[in-house]
Amino acid sequence: MAIGSLGDITFEVSRDKVFTFDELRRDVKMRYAKHEIIGNKPILELVGPDLSEIKFKMILSASMGVNPLKEMDAIYTAYTNGEAMVLMLGNYVIGNYKWVISDFCEGYSAIDNLGNVWRLEVDITLQEYVEQIGDSTSSTTTTSTTTSTTSSSDTDSTSISGDGDGGENPTLG
Repeated sequence: MAIGSLGDITFEVSRDKVFTFDELRRDVKMRYAKHEIIGNKPILELVGPDLSEIKFKMILSASMGVNPLKEMDAIYTAYTNGEAMVLMLGNYVIGNYKWVISDFCEGYSAIDNLGNVWRLEVDITLQEYVEQIGDSTSSTTTTSTTTSTTSSSDTDSTSISGDGDGGENPTLG
């Protein structure tokens, strides 16, 4: 029976298989700017929410119906691809954003005389993933800027045109 998921990684507990986490902890913080004041205590100013983190442990054990290396490979692939994933517990989505595996630590705790891995212990840290603001899918508008100069000796005018962002070569007209 599935008890949750992280993207395509499904956590489940059944008679034949135990693939789940332990000690899940979510850390939520706010960001503050600290303004130093001569002769007084500093003043804090609320900047806004910081990215949340979730940490948990997993035991990947062949004795619990799991192929430790196969499951670790799926975790490693999601990590190296920087895959942003939805974290669910039951039907409940955790957080308002997706999550990425920011780091993990794996320990090989049971290996037989042929090199087969029977048990892996993994500590995983997820970090909240907020989509980039102003990505290529958002609509942008450009404005045109025209500057006119008039010489005091004549009435000719020169105009410089561009979109105002400074990234183009202006045209003189």
